[in-house]
Amino acid sequence: MPSAFVFNFVILKLLACFFNLESSKKMCNLRSVFALFLFLFVLVSASAQTSYYIDAVAGNDNNAGTSTAAPYKNLSKINNSTFSAGTRIYLKAGSVWNGQQLKFLGSGTASSPIIVDKYGSGAKPVINGNGLTRSEEHTSELQSRQYLVCRLL
Repeated sequence: MPSAFVFNFVILKLLACFFNLESSKKMCNLRSVFALFLFLFVLVSASAQTSYYIDAVAGNDNNAGTSTAAPYKNLSKINNSTFSAGTRIYLKAGSVWNGQQLKFLGSGTASSPIIVDKYGSGAKPVINGNGLTRSEEHTSELQSRQYLVCRLL
């Protein structure tokens, strides 16, 4: 991901061109402005594709949860979050979550679905409802989501 300096530089150049503050008019030609907007679009699109990692054994809910080295422990850390297209949610192989639910908001797109998958080797992760039977107590609440791919089944 580009540094904050690069991002700020691009924003300042766009503003300078917009308000005709740029001393070099070559920088403000249509092609340059288009390239800068394209750069911003790619930057925003790339930042929307976040991955979250959850490990019931070695995780810690104080972690950032965005790498295998610092995963969350409980599903509750992502529950009720709204995710955008391209988000990946990885559950650690062999992990078991007892009495927890996986429920989040948001939908993907045809070209960039939200993906729920496992990471690591071993048995598929288990979200154990502990025999819960009422509809509000199911282990996952993912209905009405579009373009959601769950590879754990």
